[in-house]
Amino acid sequence: MRINILCVAVIALAIFSIEANQTVYIQNYNVAETDYNFLQGFKLSGGIGKIGHRRKIAPVTSNVQGVVRTTQDVLVSFAVFDLNCPVTIQLPPNEGRYLSLYALDNEQFSVALLHSTPTKSASITISYPKADKSKCPNVPKTDSDEDDSEENSREKGPKPPKPTKPPKPVKVKAETRYVCTLIRIFVDPNNATDVLEANRLQDAVTVSQASVGNWTWADWNTTSLFAVRNAIAGLAPFMEPYTQFNGYRGQIDETLHYIGTATGWGGNPAEEAVYYIIFPPELTDINQVYYIDIDSPSSIPIGETGFWSVTVYNSAGYLQFNNASSYVVNSVTAKTESNGSIRVYLSNTRADYMKNWIYIFPGWNYCVRLYLPQTPILTNTWTFPALQQL
Repeated sequence: MRINILCVAVIALAIFSIEANQTVYIQNYNVAETDYNFLQGFKLSGGIGKIGHRRKIAPVTSNVQGVVRTTQDVLVSFAVFDLNCPVTIQLPPNEGRYLSLYALDNEQFSVALLHSTPTKSASITISYPKADKSKCPNVPKTDSDEDDSEENSREKGPKPPKPTKPPKPVKVKAETRYVCTLIRIFVDPNNATDVLEANRLQDAVTVSQASVGNWTWADWNTTSLFAVRNAIAGLAPFMEPYTQFNGYRGQIDETLHYIGTATGWGGNPAEEAVYYIIFPPELTDINQVYYIDIDSPSSIPIGETGFWSVTVYNSAGYLQFNNASSYVVNSVTAKTESNGSIRVYLSNTRADYMKNWIYIFPGWNYCVRLYLPQTPILTNTWTFPALQQL
């Protein structure tokens, strides 16, 4: 038994080592915050190169919210990869629901987005140009690599049916050795059957990598990390409601990128999702009733498997527990009025007439998410309806 424990310890050290405690400053904040979130995903998956699946929306009382402004619209699968060996990930057909893979590097810059279709899977290979190739063993040739020419066919008998090949991977390169992938699958948390269907799609995701490598991370001082995070996040209320702060290297303003890391680490670039983070300074009276009217839900310019949602957070950007478990309304869970419109109420108590209601409290703010936004949203010629007071 002692030998087995020792072996496990040695293996753990081989894939996960820690550098000395380091203070976080603004200059190293993006890396520190990303390392911190990589660690949360590492704990979920149980190791480098493994995908960890959140099987259901975590109750707010569980204190497992993960990143700032976590969402209750999707199940997230998280993995950290060492790109000394390239990694190939395949998504199953999405079967008509939102399903995406988002890869980001060790400084919280976008690397790639991937989608499957309702009937076809999709695959991506991520590599690192500066990889230490001596750490990656040679991959033996497989049947899928064979030449399909006549010379390589069997000498006797009919040629067997050709197996269905997986989709040809999209190939991308990362700027850092370590990347993480976030696989998001839309789910109705109130529908047990829908959750099981989403879990089935999670199980159909596959990963191929010749060697998982190892992960060395800095033991960042969390006191300084949280202090820098809070200081940067303090700028968020002064941003325009629609501000693009996540995206690819060279395409995002550096200051806004810092704010994006502090207020919504792992958030998608605008082409995938647009976020309106609203801090309503005039709404200090929580005894009032507020609402958002969506007159024509079907006309919101989002893609076929896209969705919209409204989620309320506290001043630190986390979901705040309430006895009604009322935190979000989205395009699937929202109930319509007799004329087809949707009204979302925000107040500290719920009246019988409130079909869609979210609890508010001192310090509240809210985030509107628009997944798979189309041109009118991206050009800001269409905006989500504003909050009003009843």
